[in-house]
Amino acid sequence: MDDILLIDSNPVNADNYQRFLTSAGFQVHLCDGLDEGLHHVSITVPGLIIMDLAMMELPPETILDRLRAAVPAQTSILVLACPCLADDEAFCETLFRHGADGCMAKPISRHDLLRHSHRLLDRVSEPSPIATPRP
Repeated sequence: MDDILLIDSNPVNADNYQRFLTSAGFQVHLCDGLDEGLHHVSITVPGLIIMDLAMMELPPETILDRLRAAVPAQTSILVLACPCLADDEAFCETLFRHGADGCMAKPISRHDLLRHSHRLLDRVSEPSPIATPRP
């Protein structure tokens, strides 16, 4: 399952991230916001959702709760956030409690995005026990 759903309302960032990922062989579906992303996952299930928190109109916890409810537990969610949030341990713990599997600080290099994407997708493809607690 190498499909990635990228939810980002910034066209410049979205284009960069999409190029980074497609150049590494991933199939990337780009959505402009949460509603479009939720519609997409109702049709097809990605192995990874990469979501930029910037310009989202809802609190991150609400966004993650809605995404997590719409996809199987095997689908990983990687959150992209500004450095002040991504470096805040309490903030990241909140994201993890609401279903995120990773959090990265922007700006994001191609190398780091691909490394995290591969790590999270590899986790999806490995057999897992029936009950796997989230970090």
